[in-house]
Amino acid sequence: MSWIRTIGVTCLAAPAFAAPPGWSTVPGGPTGRVSAMQAMETPSGPRLYLGGVFAGAGSIPSPNLVAWTGSAFEPGPGVGTEVLTLAVFPYQGQPRLVAGGFLNVAGRNVAALVGAAWAGLPGSPTPWVGGLGVFDDGSGPSLFVSTPVIGFHGSDYIARFDGAAWSGPGRGIISVARALTVFDHGSGPRLYASWPPVTAPTSDRVGVWNGSAWTGIGAQLPFRPDAMVVHDDGAGPALFVGGPGSGPTVTLARYDGSAWSGLGAGTVGPVRALASYDDGSGPALYAAGTITSAGGAPVAAIARWKNGRWTPLGPGLTGGSVETLAVFDDDGPGPIPPALYAGGTFTHAGGAPSPFLARWAPPACRADWTGDGVVDFNDLLGFLNDFNAAGEYADLNADGVVDFNDLLEFLNLSNAGC
Repeated sequence: MSWIRTIGVTCLAAPAFAAPPGWSTVPGGPTGRVSAMQAMETPSGPRLYLGGVFAGAGSIPSPNLVAWTGSAFEPGPGVGTEVLTLAVFPYQGQPRLVAGGFLNVAGRNVAALVGAAWAGLPGSPTPWVGGLGVFDDGSGPSLFVSTPVIGFHGSDYIARFDGAAWSGPGRGIISVARALTVFDHGSGPRLYASWPPVTAPTSDRVGVWNGSAWTGIGAQLPFRPDAMVVHDDGAGPALFVGGPGSGPTVTLARYDGSAWSGLGAGTVGPVRALASYDDGSGPALYAAGTITSAGGAPVAAIARWKNGRWTPLGPGLTGGSVETLAVFDDDGPGPIPPALYAGGTFTHAGGAPSPFLARWAPPACRADWTGDGVVDFNDLLGFLNDFNAAGEYADLNADGVVDFNDLLEFLNLSNAGC
């Protein structure tokens, strides 16, 4: 993507499905808190797995884990008592869904979905699991598991599984890390953990594993990290880190590999989840949790950072917190654009009932500017308002310029009824 200037209007070239996104309810969703989500390809097609604490989805019994096909829910199959974290890891010859939490699968709390059944990873530490991450240090991918164990193969609070055997990565970290994320700032990939290593000063906030040793960074952060994601906000790929905070403390920061920086006026309120998502107007960073303010303006649990400014996602998510975010394409290569899914304890999305799970995406019909499922005069008025303001979604032909050609494009779409 590239910046293009014309008659004083700057736009980011975007895919040609752009239309204003909005919130929608996922019918027949989970019956309780969603704590983790993971998208992956399966032999039956793409699936979005949801883990947490629930009896199932709608009328489908599947305790604590279900799968969303893009049009319906199916059994996960269910597992254990509570799922806290999910990952995809190559195990026994193919990618597998791995779950961690309070699972108790044959006495294990980290397990892989093998066929239609869960299998506890042999030799794994037995306490609950709070974080999972996959990292290849050059010898092949390994699954990193954060759990409250001291001295597991000489390592504290984190263990490594190469698919056959367990080992301890160095001396470990100082507590259970909820976030384990791979980031390469130009010197090769590193695994970043949301707690510092035992060998670093206690003032450090983040641990970095290079494959042979830990280092600590982030002593200046005013919060304890709880969520991480890699995102390019136009200045190059960076690691974005969020966490809890109290009062007016800013709870989100950007790390480019050498220095930390803020994001405008930042976010106020705990950040529990981060995601990089393109709604058709270009990639943006999404931060969620129990955020009350972003960029100095009120928001409801979730906000978007793009082009150096914060914006709310409509009325947002209310009635509880957001615990997890994931991007999933409901119809794969079909015409429906990918969506951003939010899971947690909230009860409403965009002002409408949507307990525990909600979907943020542009409408499948590009001319349905209001997102109400009907193409009518209100959509023309909505488009003209965005067109006159040179809004980012009004660049319908994705040429980087909001002009008469976009108006013609909209009128053609409207006349065709999508």
